[in-house]
Amino acid sequence: MVGLAALMACAQILSLSDFRACEGAECDASTDASMSDAMMDVVQTTCATSSTCPTASPVCSANVCVAVDTLSAGISEFQCAVLSDHTARCWGDGNSAAELGNGQMVAAAAPVTVLNPNGTGPLMNIETIVTGLSYGCALTGLGEVYCWGSDPSAPGIYPTYVLNGATQISGAAGVNPNQGSVCAILGSASLVCWGFNADGRIGCTSSGVDDAGNCTFTPISVPGSASLPVLGQASIVGAGTYVTCSSLDAYNAQCMGNNTYGEFGSGSYATGCCSSGVAGFHNAPIVAIQASDQYMCAVDSSGYWWCWGWSLGGAILHVAPNATVSTPQLVSTDPPTFGGLTAGWAHACAIMAADGSVVCWGQNDHGQMGNGTADAGPPPMYQTTPATATGLSNVKAVAAHRNFTCALNGDGQVYCWGQNPGSILGAGSPTTDVLTPQLVKWD
Repeated sequence: MVGLAALMACAQILSLSDFRACEGAECDASTDASMSDAMMDVVQTTCATSSTCPTASPVCSANVCVAVDTLSAGISEFQCAVLSDHTARCWGDGNSAAELGNGQMVAAAAPVTVLNPNGTGPLMNIETIVTGLSYGCALTGLGEVYCWGSDPSAPGIYPTYVLNGATQISGAAGVNPNQGSVCAILGSASLVCWGFNADGRIGCTSSGVDDAGNCTFTPISVPGSASLPVLGQASIVGAGTYVTCSSLDAYNAQCMGNNTYGEFGSGSYATGCCSSGVAGFHNAPIVAIQASDQYMCAVDSSGYWWCWGWSLGGAILHVAPNATVSTPQLVSTDPPTFGGLTAGWAHACAIMAADGSVVCWGQNDHGQMGNGTADAGPPPMYQTTPATATGLSNVKAVAAHRNFTCALNGDGQVYCWGQNPGSILGAGSPTTDVLTPQLVKWD
């Protein structure tokens, strides 16, 4: 029997959706039972620590067990997860640049909460997080963008408000700290970017172009959204370390930045402010762009994945390790078998649509394949065919970073593997490379 005090406590944290209206005969038959079940569910998921939470909602947030909704993307050495209560946890790396968003510049022993600008509580209403080498940025359900860490553009140890009206964000790592950049698409389909502008990867202005038509290395600061130039119209965007690609009409994409390795995908290696358009996307519309260090990937509406640029470590499947390709190359099978793809620094991973397992390929010096192997060489070992990560199934999301990868399965559990900078496995993480997927511990 649940006491009155316990029921009142439960009622205070039940959402209105737990008591949503029903229609017709089902209402009379099920309302009382549904409300009772909802009460019991809440009783069962209150918590003091995450160790007492059930598998499907493994994180204790504000004394309630919540689920993991999404994983952050970006070429970083740390991982963030957005929770079902729209707060976030970050972990990994040494946090020397406050990249974990918890107001500290010291390593964290377990995943930490991303705080609000005042540091008085969690940043709320988060929908998406992107990460770079030493920063993170969050997009909220209200279209607000907040950034923290060392750039862009060095907002500090707590999340700082950048702009409003965004519908999508994409972040580039940067080769060194203070060299990250972020792009956002606003509700009007306007593309804006801010941060470090090496080779014009976030756009050219009349004062930022040299005599040869190339962009200068002048950083663009962002004191407020009014100062951001609109770079064009876009519906999707992917920001990489040296190049940014975006698309408006879904059949064509354009890129800007450094094209030394064919990152524009236009069939040319000529560097300039903007490409003439990525070649080969005329059979089906593009629905997403994935940006890595010096290669880009995109998926079309038929489920085919294409990549182009520098196949560092063999990251572009079917392209020789460290070779370059200046036009999109098909990396998925025909018919498509990849349910999703994530582009790391020198490796990539995909979810197999049939069973939700994960396959990886590319550089494997830190166990990036997740199959129990690692070989740093010399010479370094490359996995040129997809290798299955051990023990994963029913995976819903996968995020490859600099030299490690994390996956979220349908049971709500997060697993990580690869290089282990600052405890990528959360609480109690070992300090050595992790060669097979291991469960993240939240506290």
